[in-house]
Amino acid sequence: MTRPHPLRSALFAQHGLIGVFTTRQGGISPPPGNSLNFAPVAGSGAEHVAENLRLLRLSTGLSRSPIRLRQVHGDRIIAIDERNPSGIKGDAMFTGQANLPLAIQTADCLPILLADPGSGLIAAIHAGWRGTALGIAAQTVRRLRRAGARAERILASVGPCIGPCCFTIDTPCAEALARRTEHQPFIRRLAQKFQADLAGMNIAQLCTEGLISAHIEHIQRCTCCEAEHFFSYRRDGDAAGRQLAVVVRPSCS
Repeated sequence: MTRPHPLRSALFAQHGLIGVFTTRQGGISPPPGNSLNFAPVAGSGAEHVAENLRLLRLSTGLSRSPIRLRQVHGDRIIAIDERNPSGIKGDAMFTGQANLPLAIQTADCLPILLADPGSGLIAAIHAGWRGTALGIAAQTVRRLRRAGARAERILASVGPCIGPCCFTIDTPCAEALARRTEHQPFIRRLAQKFQADLAGMNIAQLCTEGLISAHIEHIQRCTCCEAEHFFSYRRDGDAAGRQLAVVVRPSCS
């Protein structure tokens, strides 16, 4: 067992914020979900997940375990505070509270972390292909704006996901994604299948909603290609563990 060393958002750190994306290295889960797995799958029980969360807190300085949703591959966005019950369904969440970490779990889907240093609002988004087709990134930006954020101040850290090198999709999936005009440059036909750039489509949504390109950070790592570093449902099926993407605004920021 080693302490986790997650990928850290340099952009968020410049603004006194914490944004991290875990890899599979540094925890205690047994094979096939070794080692830093955050879901009770692939041989990892609740005790393994709890210890991995404790190790993550030690390595990142989180004051508490992060809030997590019951993700359903939709576009429901939840406003979070200390009173929210556990197990609430949704695929994006936001809060204005300091020291309240938000996390989403992925195993090929795209994690997106947002923060507006001016208003103090932060958000975490789980964008699979269904959520992407529904415009979950764009919808979350609009929710933040209604809560007091300004698009030109919002920072975005876009984490590791399945890359276009590995993300082939069928015709119905491609057609659903292509209904949004900004997605079309990121879908390419390959014989009887299509190749899709999940991160590219969501970054296009963020730009359409007014985010400044210099405020968008993209950690370009493919979860499917890099078996040593990431869990991947496309690669490993039900044996795949889950990464976490976490964002928090410390009270001193």
